[in-house]
Formats: sequence, C-alpha cells, structure tokens
Amino acid sequence: MLRAMTTVLGLLTFMGAADAHHSQVGIFNSRQTVEITGVIKSISWRNPHGQILIDVTNDDGSVTTWDAETASISVMRNRGFEPSAVVVGDRVTLAGSPSTRNRAEILARSMLLPSGDEFTFGNQEPYFAAGKAGHIAGRAVTDAIAADAIANADGIYRVWSTIMSDPDAFPMFKGGYPLSAAGKAGAREREAPQAPATSERSTRTALRAGETTARAVTESCPRAATTRPMSA
Repeated sequence: MLRAMTTVLGLLTFMGAADAHHSQVGIFNSRQTVEITGVIKSISWRNPHGQILIDVTNDDGSVTTWDAETASISVMRNRGFEPSAVVVGDRVTLAGSPSTRNRAEILARSMLLPSGDEFTFGNQEPYFAAGKAGHIAGRAVTDAIAADAIANADGIYRVWSTIMSDPDAFPMFKGGYPLSAAGKAGAREREAPQAPATSERSTRTALRAGETTARAVTESCPRAATTRPMSA
C-alpha cells in the first residue's frame, strides 16, 4: 500500500513539473504578433517560465485577465533585467504570440515598461518604437559586461556561453570539427563501407533449411542415401 501511494505521489509530482515546463509548439502561434496593454495584476518570476497576469480593459468596459508567459528568471537576469523594474499596478504593453486555443494567453516577446524602455524576452531586435530608438532595458548592461569579460578573459569562465546574435556560435549545425588523431581514425572507421553482418539467428535458419532440403531428398530417393560410388 505504501509503495502504491509513493508511486501515485511521484506521478502527480511529475505531471505538475511537466505542466510547468511545457513545449510552446502548438500552444502559441509564432507567425502572429498581438499587443495588449493593461495593469499588472500579479507577477511570478520563476523557472522554467515566468508569468505575468495583466488586466486589460476591453472596448465595452469589461476587464479580461490575460496570462502572459515570459522567459525564465535566469534568462532575464543574464540579459541584465532586474525584476524590480516592474511591479504590480504598473501599466505595461506586451507584444508576443497569441494562443492557438482561443484563450487570453500570450507568449511575451517584448515588454514596454512604464519608464518608456523596452525589454525583449530573448528577441534580437526591439519591437516597439521606443526600443528601436535605442531605449533597451538591460541591453547596455549586458553588452558592457560582455565587453569587459572579453577584454579581461584569463580563464574558461563563459567559454561555453552561446552568443545568440552570432551564427558562428552554433558550430554543431555546421560540422567540420577539429579532431584529434584518434578522432580522425574513428571517423574513418565509422565511414568505411562494411559488409552486411550475418546474424547468428540467420545462420541457424539457413542450416535448418539445408537440413530440411537434404531430408526431403533422402525420403524421396531412398537409393540416393544407400548407393555408393563404384570403384574403378
């Protein structure tokens, strides 16, 4: 009984984690962009996805609470964004992909802050006019830190960091890796054409087929089994 309860609790925990960290494919339409403007009702900066609930006033005066999914707090911090930049009660504008399920949900890609600055949740280019004018929250801080790290690099810190704006940062899709002598030998061996291997099962099947054929010949021609070649 205890084992069964433990299993159920484990499954419930896994289901909760899977629901929190879900794929965005099929949930949001990445080919469309919508904008919503409203007052922040609640904020949850967390991993793997952040969440902002924002009250949007419709044309008829009714209020709809939109659920905005954002990048994780770790990603936002790496981009130089401070969570204290927005608080409950702030009026902001979000731009992003709408829900494919006809829900009041949006995958936020850019946010226009009360200060007039724009923060992009992973976008390489700003979306709003203010952002295009150079008012990008966190970008200057990130660029300054990166420039200082490059100028004073004396270790392996951030060696494996991905520079999202640099296509050369994705060599895994290009091939042509520098290989050691052992690596080159292994690559040649892997690429060399090889004769199809005969499995043990196939060999046994062939032997049984041969035995069956020989038995059939013997039964149909008894003299074939008893006749001996004549001596010269």
